Amino acid sequence: VLSQRLLRRLCDHCKKPVEVPKEMAEQTGLLPFLDDASEVHEAAGCDECKGTGYRGRLAIHELFVLDPQAQREVLAGADAHQLREHARKRGMRTLYEDGLRKVAEGSTSLDEVLRVTQDQSDEAEEMGLPAAGQ
Repeated sequence: VLSQRLLRRLCDHCKKPVEVPKEMAEQTGLLPFLDDASEVHEAAGCDECKGTGYRGRLAIHELFVLDPQAQREVLAGADAHQLREHARKRGMRTLYEDGLRKVAEGSTSLDEVLRVTQDQSDEAEEMGLPAAGQ
């Protein structure tokens, strides 16, 4: 099962680096995606992007492979939370995590990832994971 969302790509002409405090990086779940840097980029605005700070789109993805164990869980009546936990134990990267990876590489902003994955941040709070925007 594949899920995807489109994010706005930061404009290469005007994106500006910003320092991310360590506690914010920890709270948002961004810390594991930052190498040794504590810098990400945010939108600024210029003539090239018509003042928006963004130019173009990029996709974030989440792939859930329905393996035999997941099939058994579905047949046993597992809910979405249980299936998500199963997938995460087997290495699934969520939309939010894929977005954080793209923030760390400078392709988009943390604000954009939070905007697009807001529905996942509610689920993350329920599971005790770092929630988007906190």
